[in-house]
Amino acid sequence: MDRFLEKLRQFEPLLNIFVLLASGVGIYLAYQIGLQQNDINARAVQLENYVEIFVYPNQGNVNVVNVGTRPIYLKEFTLNGKTESMGGGALPNAGEHWYAIPLSSENISSGKIDLLITYEDYQGQLYESRHQGTLGARGWKIESAKSHVIGK
Repeated sequence: MDRFLEKLRQFEPLLNIFVLLASGVGIYLAYQIGLQQNDINARAVQLENYVEIFVYPNQGNVNVVNVGTRPIYLKEFTLNGKTESMGGGALPNAGEHWYAIPLSSENISSGKIDLLITYEDYQGQLYESRHQGTLGARGWKIESAKSHVIGK
């Protein structure tokens, strides 16, 4: 048994080098896994972090609802060529909150609306959202385009 231990001690420097190399490879792989996980997390945040609004007719108004994942600040709207400030008020991203844009008798009698809404997210990014509607026998039918970034 002593001879076996003595022969094993001869290989001790070699075993130490092997353990050191295996540890280095393990550290490198752990680092690479961490980089991959950070990339996955960054992509997930981008997918979950968006802004968008939805509009719908409601008793002589057009209601604006934030359907994104973060609060927005309403800047202004242009309804059939007439621009009005929305005061920069916050619109939370919860469905029970809305901003009502009143439709004038002129808008109703024309039977058409062309609505452009400008708003800002919490990082100061400006967006525009266009909505067009026609009044039919069953009420207003509003079609919306996806919001797009217009600057900071």
